[in-house]
Order: sequence, then structure tokens, then C-alpha cells
Amino acid sequence: MQLVIWGTDNAAPDTMRAVVSGAIPGIGAIGAVMAVWTYLPSDAPNYRKGNLENLGTMSTLCIIICTIATCIRWENAKRAKGGRDHRLEGKTEEELRNMGYRHPGFRYQI
Repeated sequence: MQLVIWGTDNAAPDTMRAVVSGAIPGIGAIGAVMAVWTYLPSDAPNYRKGNLENLGTMSTLCIIICTIATCIRWENAKRAKGGRDHRLEGKTEEELRNMGYRHPGFRYQI
């Protein structure tokens, strides 16, 4: 549930938030399909192949998450220094409301 909340916090506007809140559990369901093919009865009782693939996947995900967190911190710092303020030039009030995550005032959550 935590991943869904984190994903929807970082998704704007509402249409993107709706897609993200559906896509995250859908992608997570792939793990159940993968388990069928990695934890084979022929590998019992240690399931070495399945455990190694699970460890490799989790290690890769940890690296990806650390990279994303670093990029989010960098982007938030750039926005705080005014590095994205040029996006506001020449916009109407309605365009400003519809900018979503592109608005310089939007901050990503970690």
C-alpha cells in the first residue's frame, strides 16, 4: 500500500494520478506470475534458482529506488532555487492550474 501512496503523491494532475493508482498494483501482480516460473517443484527443497532470481530482482529494485530518490532530491532542489520558474512565463491562470507536476511549485515526495 505504501508504494501506491508514494506513486499517487508524485503524480499530478488527476488523470495521471488515476492511471498511476491502477498501474502500480498491476505491475506488482507480475510478481505472482514470475513466482510460478521461478519456484519450480524440481528445485525443491532449497529453491536456489527462485531465491537467486528473487534476490537479484530485489537488489535491482533497491538500486532503482535509490536512483529515483536521488533524482527527486535533485529536482526538488532545482525547483527551490528557481530553476523551473521559466515555465510560468506567458501562462494564463487556467494553464497554471493544469500544469500538474510541471508547475515549479510542485514538490515530489520521497
